[in-house]
Amino acid sequence: LRESDLAGASAAARAQLSPAAPAAVVVAALDALDAHADPAEIEALVERYTALPAEAQGRARDLFFGRPGAALAFLRLVERGAVDAATIPVGQLAPLALHRDAAIDAIVRARWGRVGPGTPEEKLATMRRLTNDLRAGPGDAARGKALFARACGGCHVLFGEGNRVGPELTGANRGDTTALLANVVAPSAVIRADWLAHTVVTRSGRVVTGLLAEQDAAAVTILDAQNRRVGIPRDEIEAIEAAAVSLMPERILAQLSPEELRDLFAWLQR
Repeated sequence: LRESDLAGASAAARAQLSPAAPAAVVVAALDALDAHADPAEIEALVERYTALPAEAQGRARDLFFGRPGAALAFLRLVERGAVDAATIPVGQLAPLALHRDAAIDAIVRARWGRVGPGTPEEKLATMRRLTNDLRAGPGDAARGKALFARACGGCHVLFGEGNRVGPELTGANRGDTTALLANVVAPSAVIRADWLAHTVVTRSGRVVTGLLAEQDAAAVTILDAQNRRVGIPRDEIEAIEAAAVSLMPERILAQLSPEELRDLFAWLQR
């Protein structure tokens, strides 16, 4: 696209970011801005975050967190209390560490603690705690199905439902509770080559992480953790490398109560 075409696409997308617009329209506009807007435009959108429909705010955070300037501007909202830190899933914070920005890292530590990979001792303690929670009683598979759709279905297929960003679980060894827990608590311990994530850094500082879906001489296409295909022209890429960790975030079960954990595993092991 020519520069004038890109500017027109960005302007059209911004026009859709009305508080009265349906969430699906706002998400589509954010997708368009992710593809066409420059970093300054994205940073300018941060102050409009709280006016966006609640269903579109997660997509907006993805948009901001991929760019260091917008990420820091958003974290300043959290710092001054305009956005509640508790409304942001810890797993969504992982891309922030890729910017290697001291100010970003300081706010994340202050508001959420350490969100990087846990130590082996921490993971072992988590395994023991979750095992005890699972042994405390039966779960409800019907409720667990809804929990799977929310927590896991964005990346995994089970019983024909979900997305294929990660391995399908239907034929996996789901009956082995210890192995299943270990894969969730330490997702980066073993990563099959088919599911190795890559991180792309553009010349503007944008960071995109996901599976390497397609590539040719003109562009690279990344399939991200939200099952979105992101095309990046080769001439905009500063660096591309295999990620050291899985796309699946650690502590994904931390958001669940013991009862919800049992419900989820009742569905996973059905």
